[in-house]
Amino acid sequence: LTGRHSSCARVTQNRLILNHARAAIRAAGYEGYKVVQLAASDVAFINTASEVTADLLRRLGFTVDYQLSDWPTLVQRRAKKDPPDRGGWNLFSNSTGGIDQTTPMTHNYLFSNGMDGVPGWPTSARIEELRMRWLGEADASERRRVAEEIQRQAFRDVPYIPLGQYLSPTAHRRDLAGVMGGYPVFWNLRFE
Repeated sequence: LTGRHSSCARVTQNRLILNHARAAIRAAGYEGYKVVQLAASDVAFINTASEVTADLLRRLGFTVDYQLSDWPTLVQRRAKKDPPDRGGWNLFSNSTGGIDQTTPMTHNYLFSNGMDGVPGWPTSARIEELRMRWLGEADASERRRVAEEIQRQAFRDVPYIPLGQYLSPTAHRRDLAGVMGGYPVFWNLRFE
């Protein structure tokens, strides 16, 4: 399909997906209670992600209590472990530079050690067991296999929900050699 017909097909498909998701959410037991979403007004990309998330949650049928503040206030609030009806919260959007997500030991949103972990305090004994196995594994191919198993387990246990990825444009001088692809790092560089 092209042009107007492909747009109509996409809109129809999106409506069907949303209808199916709304039905699955109701079937899972959601009964319209407030979902408290923390959002930061002073960090543009977090603000944008928060607004898009709130819109999607509403279209899925959730009752969203969108609480907008500055980032320092959000950080203080997200430390609260109380239930949402007593000053706690259900979700917030965040971002990471990316390089910290390159291993299971530095990817803090993958940590699933409960109340000792990151805000949200996900608990998954299996993810934690696999992370420790990855750390102790000397064989590179076995480490890769364990990392893949961690990814599969994270899709089952959902310690966090990734919203997407972005790349930052990078420029460098022509006489600079050794520039590595991916996230900008400042090693391996030399002038030619």
